[in-house]
Amino acid sequence: MSTFRAFKALPIATSILLFTALCARAESSFGMLESYYTLDAQLPLSLKTAEELATETGMVADFSFDAFDNAEITARLEMSTDPQFTGKRPVVILLHGITQSLEQWWREDQGPYSFPAAHRKQLVENGFAVIAIDLRNHGARIEPHDFPNPYTYLENGYYEAARKMISQSVLDVRRTIDVVAEFENLDSSRVAVVGFSLGAWTGYLSAAMDERIDAAVIIGMPFLPAAKDQTTSFISQFEYIEGLEEKPMLLVAGTEDHFYKREVVDALQSKMSTNTDETWVDSGHDFPRSTATLTVNHLLSAF
Repeated sequence: MSTFRAFKALPIATSILLFTALCARAESSFGMLESYYTLDAQLPLSLKTAEELATETGMVADFSFDAFDNAEITARLEMSTDPQFTGKRPVVILLHGITQSLEQWWREDQGPYSFPAAHRKQLVENGFAVIAIDLRNHGARIEPHDFPNPYTYLENGYYEAARKMISQSVLDVRRTIDVVAEFENLDSSRVAVVGFSLGAWTGYLSAAMDERIDAAVIIGMPFLPAAKDQTTSFISQFEYIEGLEEKPMLLVAGTEDHFYKREVVDALQSKMSTNTDETWVDSGHDFPRSTATLTVNHLLSAF
């Protein structure tokens, strides 16, 4: 029976009540956000996988799939093959910082902003499968119509364009969760996100918009000012609190980070559930590699 016919078969009074409830939900600010981030379930993923490469402790595979607008999302999967880890693996989606790419999570140097690689390494060593994607306008997804350097969005104050880039990246994260079910060794019922900077903001919104995300680690999340003559924006973190419910979330912030002020982070955390922890690290926007322990411990306790 089709959905349309099932709906028509309802008693008239029940149909009216249901329609009224749906309209009321859609008219709320959070309901409007949910509507924006809804995806068509019938959209094909067009998953393309590359040959798996063996590492000293596991395997890595690059792959791609289609976004909601038919753009290609480039991604990488890594997991350990250690026999101590059996069954389907919980999945952590890794989201990089601005001007970076999925490669940030595999950097072998000790240079600036290389710390996410330590997070990826420790997650894999603790039995998680990790999937990193290139966010919109980054990495392999920089198109001819994009800026050569994504930092141009912030440097020139193109905040509205930056907000749209972030919202589209949230839709890409939702598509990534759809892809998880295509891998037989991955557990689509246990999914978390870990994001840094641009990826932190994307991961935060994704956790609010997708009930399949069970936990999140949000590192160095920026707070952009509202547009001129406006008091908020459609990707303001405060507008998404309703969707986070009781999800275990860790907010990691740097004491000298210029992308936010402590009172703003404190205000956000105070409005969130008791499952939200806030940790301050003595650093700027480039965090120490030791923060990887915070990520692993949080996700191990969440699962």
